[in-house]
Amino acid sequence: MMGQIGRLGRVLGRRGLMPNPRTGTVVQQNDIPRAIREAKGGRVEFRMDRSANLHMPIGKLSFEEDALLQNLRR
Repeated sequence: MMGQIGRLGRVLGRRGLMPNPRTGTVVQQNDIPRAIREAKGGRVEFRMDRSANLHMPIGKLSFEEDALLQNLRR
């Protein structure tokens, strides 16, 4: 699968949209139902940088401040 997607690297890579098997955006054909269940189930992705800061989304730009604070506390 990555061989087919790799050709799009010049376009997608510059925009930060390149699919990656480590992040779960590229799955094997037999894992598609599992990937869909995880995506619909509210899977939260996070990462840590070199300084051990945790990066993760807590809401969308359209959320009110109260909703963002509530998501942060969960």
